[in-house]
Amino acid sequence: MENKEIKIRPFFVKCAVIEAITVGLIVLTVLAISLFSKTHKKKMKNWYERYVLEDTSADEVISGEDTYEV
Repeated sequence: MENKEIKIRPFFVKCAVIEAITVGLIVLTVLAISLFSKTHKKKMKNWYERYVLEDTSADEVISGEDTYEV
């Protein structure tokens, strides 16, 4: 047998590949839903606006006053 050097890929490369695959699947899923089903697209948009988006004004961020507890 020949002496072959085994190369081990760094951990961050594996993570980057997994993240790229995940993001690609999410984008393809959203694209497929938006192209094929308008009712699901509307439901998805309403869910996103209700649970993901948050109303924050610039004054709240700049003033530094916290109105929440950690």
